[in-house]
This record gives sequence, structure tokens and C-alpha cells, in this order.
Amino acid sequence: MESGELPKLTAEQLDGLLQFHRKQDERAVRYDYNPVYKLPLHAVETSKGIVFFSDTQTGRDGLKSFYQQLSGNYFRVHSEPGPVRQYQVNRLSDDICPLVDACYRKNPQNGKGEYDFDETIFSKDTFRDRNRWRQTFETNMEPTASEFLRLTEFSGCPASRNNADISKLLYLIENGFKRDLVADPAFGYRNVFQEYVTRIDNCINGQSSGLNLADVLDEMRQKAENILQTEFDVRGHRTLERALNDKSVPFLIGGTDAVQAMRQALLEGKWIYSSKISESMPGLHFLHADKKCNRVMAYSKPPAGKAVYQEKNGRIIPYTAALKKETKTKKNNSPKL
Repeated sequence: MESGELPKLTAEQLDGLLQFHRKQDERAVRYDYNPVYKLPLHAVETSKGIVFFSDTQTGRDGLKSFYQQLSGNYFRVHSEPGPVRQYQVNRLSDDICPLVDACYRKNPQNGKGEYDFDETIFSKDTFRDRNRWRQTFETNMEPTASEFLRLTEFSGCPASRNNADISKLLYLIENGFKRDLVADPAFGYRNVFQEYVTRIDNCINGQSSGLNLADVLDEMRQKAENILQTEFDVRGHRTLERALNDKSVPFLIGGTDAVQAMRQALLEGKWIYSSKISESMPGLHFLHADKKCNRVMAYSKPPAGKAVYQEKNGRIIPYTAALKKETKTKKNNSPKL
């Protein structure tokens, strides 16, 4: 190469250079031509991995968008199972740099920037400076009123109408009566529970001619549970029928997803034999769907006289207990000493 002549690039090198400049141009527009990431970074850890947000307007908007999606889907069956933790990161290392604000992408159809939280933006890497991160928030994502309230208060994301109603119903189930909650005009089931205000007051004032206070509260909880199960589909509070009919959610028996024939047999009320149900309870081998308590129960023995079935090669067939072989001990005819 002569002096002053530009180096010749291969097609692969030229393509790499073009991609580099394209990414740099995208970052320049994204951060309003400010060449420095604004610290601190905000790292959020989920079951999918970790996602990073800068402290720029783009990053803060992305973080809020993430929490809006998380809280909006909170009670759905396929939502994030948790835990979810947020950290403050005060140092931008080279292993984190490419991941910052990766959720902000340009829509190829309209050219506008959008926030997209698909699985590809979550990193499962082990970051070398993680011991320096400072945790600022954690939620276990349990489908309870208190945990949902913690998330919405921390993130500043208001609850949707449906989620607000679900949260209130869960509060009644978990904690019992709350006058302000039942009287809230925004509560979609206010009229359903209004009668309990008078009934509970009568119990407290000794004017009830019917059930006592404990029974009235139990009745109210049961009504809230029935509404939750019939008018919504909330993880952790599904009817047994919904859980067994939903093939998209594993129904584990002995660590293995139950086949369709097994699910159907349980729905029909059959007693099912399984060679292995639980590692911790090896003596349990018989399954039966108890629709009153809304779960599949495991037993060591079936009731006397009940027909028992088992699943074999995807089919349900009658179960016959294997006969135990008797081991005969040989008599020792040797003289005793």
C-alpha cells in the first residue's frame, strides 16, 4: 500500500464497518447526540434474565414501559413468575454497555422508536461487577393484593380497572372485610358486597338474628373467591377444570406434565394410580380431583371398593395391583451348637 492510500477492505470488513456506523447513528439519535450514557444504570432481573436501562429520558421511559407491562399482566396465567429485582449500577463496564436500553428499537414499518420486551433483550450472563450493584426493589410476584400493591406503588403505574377489581377481591379473601374498599365507587363489585356492611355492623352491635360475625366473614370471602374464579382467570386462583383443560400450562405429576388422557380422567372424577407422585412423599400413589377444595389430592390408598385406573402409553386402563411375591426361607437343618 502506497503512502496516503486507504487500506482495502474485504467485503466482510466493509459490511462490519457499515453495521458499526449504523448502530452508532441509531445510538446518536436515541440519546439526542449525547455521547455519554447517563449513570446510574437501572438493572432489572427477572426469570428471563437481566435488562438494563440508562438514566437518560430514553432509559427512564423504557423502565416505566417495562413496569407498565409487568403490572398490566400481573395476574395473567402466563405472566412473569418472579422474583423481580431492581438494582442500581454505578459503573458502566464493557460487558454491560451493549445491553443498555436494548429494549428501545426502531419499528421497521413506521420508523418510530418503540419499547419491545421480547426474550432476546434479557441477558443471562454473569456480570463480573455484580457484587457492586445495589438492590433497590424486590417483589416475589405472588398473586396477592399486597404484593401487587407494592409493585404499583414502587413503579408508579396505576392499576387497570380489571386489575384493581382483582386486587380488591383478593384483599377480601386474604384479609376479610374493609369498609373503605367495599364503599369505593371504583370497585366494580361494590353493589355485590354492599349488604355485608349492614350485616357486619349488626353482628358488631349485637343486632344480628342470623349468622355470627365469623360466619358472615367466611361467606363474604367465599363470594369473593367465586367471583374471582368464574369471572376472571387469575394465576394461583384458577378452577381445577381450567387448570386441567389448559394444555399451555404444565400440570406436573411426578415432575412430568400430565398427558391429555390423564387430565381428562381426573376431570371425570376417576381415581388414578401413579408409580411416582412426589420425591418427598414416596408413599403416595393415588390421585383424585377434589372439586370442593379445587385441587388434585394424593393418597396412600384409594377408598375401599373404588375402581382405580392408570395411564399407560397415553391411554387410561384399569389398574391391578401387582401381587407381592412371597419369599420362602429355607429351613436350616444343621444341628444347633
